[in-house]
Amino acid sequence: MLVKERSELKKMAANAKNRLKFGSYNAKQDNVINYLEYGNIKISREEEILYRKVTEIIESNECIINPIGRLMDKQLYEEMSQAERLKYVLELSKTYIRLQTKYFQERHST
Repeated sequence: MLVKERSELKKMAANAKNRLKFGSYNAKQDNVINYLEYGNIKISREEEILYRKVTEIIESNECIINPIGRLMDKQLYEEMSQAERLKYVLELSKTYIRLQTKYFQERHST
């Protein structure tokens, strides 16, 4: 039984080596890259929406006490557990600070 398992392992290793040697993995790798690019595009769209909201908050000339609350998806927030809520607020805070910095850098560079 042990000999059979070793020979199977050797076959699998040889197949993997051949795939690397002859480049048959490239098609799968291209699919992974396309999937990652799609993820970046999706994140970019979400950030673009948040960036518009941050711009509105900054340019509103109001004294805003809770900008994170304005960016928050309240329906999503209500459905989360306490731990998920904390993580969501912290991530949203980091995003707000990053987008606020981006806003001021763009305004000062022009």
